[in-house]
Amino acid sequence: MRVKGLTTLSGTQLVWTLLIIDGCNFVPFIKTAIVEAKQDAWISILIAGASVTVLTLLLVRLSLMHRGQTLFGFSRTVLGPWFGRIVVLPYFAAWLSISVMILRYSGDFIQSVLLDKAPVWVVMLILSILMMYAAHGGIGGIGRYNEVVGPLFFITTLVSFALNGRNLRWERVLPVYYDNGWQQIAKGAVPLTTLLGGESLLLLVLVAFMAHPRKASLLSSIAIAGTILPFVVITVLSLAVFGPALAARLQDPFFSYMRTVDIMEFIQQIDIFMFSLWIFGITAILSVHLFVVSYEMSLWLKLKNWYALIWILGPAVFATAMLSPGATMFGPFFRWWSYNAFPVCGIGIPLILWIATVASGRRMRQTAG
Repeated sequence: MRVKGLTTLSGTQLVWTLLIIDGCNFVPFIKTAIVEAKQDAWISILIAGASVTVLTLLLVRLSLMHRGQTLFGFSRTVLGPWFGRIVVLPYFAAWLSISVMILRYSGDFIQSVLLDKAPVWVVMLILSILMMYAAHGGIGGIGRYNEVVGPLFFITTLVSFALNGRNLRWERVLPVYYDNGWQQIAKGAVPLTTLLGGESLLLLVLVAFMAHPRKASLLSSIAIAGTILPFVVITVLSLAVFGPALAARLQDPFFSYMRTVDIMEFIQQIDIFMFSLWIFGITAILSVHLFVVSYEMSLWLKLKNWYALIWILGPAVFATAMLSPGATMFGPFFRWWSYNAFPVCGIGIPLILWIATVASGRRMRQTAG
């Protein structure tokens, strides 16, 4: 297969790619945890992080059992040529639907906050062009892009949140656990777990492109910890400024917090700069998803040029996002994702592949013996 622009993914690039994907996806869903767990939302985030870490390590281990093969390749190896082709179809549907949802949400949010007089389709068209251009360069180009955007995003986030000390009221974060109990805290952790766990499914493909795949387990754990811990701090600070009741009513506590930064009327409106970095991060997320699904689908279709699919799937994602109903689709989508798609793609199929891999290994050892 021709691999134009396709280079290996270094360990640093993998870490920043996962940090960008998880971090930028996490931003809009801080509110979800606050709505359910109120001032204990930060505990929900910690639980989600621990759960996703375990899932990610298992997914990486599954990939390492088939060194150098992506999801489609080792599915056919352990399940046979026909059943192996069938089990990857839910992943295509999942990755494409996530891309549609992210593109639509980002277009609506950017249009409402930053470009209120621009049609939403123009915003989504620009994001789609950037997505296709970045994906066409291969995973190596996307990894180098994330090495630049990632540090800027996280450093700016932490610095900007440290500038708002005068508005913090720590009593708004209390009491811990007493008002909500473990059921509400767990309820707040479920959507975050399925959200981050869904992005970890990309590792079933990305690990095969690593220069040193043995480090994938450690690096992916570092990436998850590097996402969860800053967002725990961000959530606590947002609650300390707005309180759980007001934070739950805000469109986005993250950017609302940025708007409250005011130091001697000199440092103000840093949310615009942070918003711009978030847009760069969204571009990275869309491009990674488009690359992964294009590459795997080209194997499924037995195409020689994987990047040709980018110019088919990219416009298809844009058209589907345009035809989607917008904000009314987000609730039903996440219910479908949390209770249907994720259990199948994140738990069911990986478990089948794991069992089949272990069974085939035993058969090979018995034959050799």
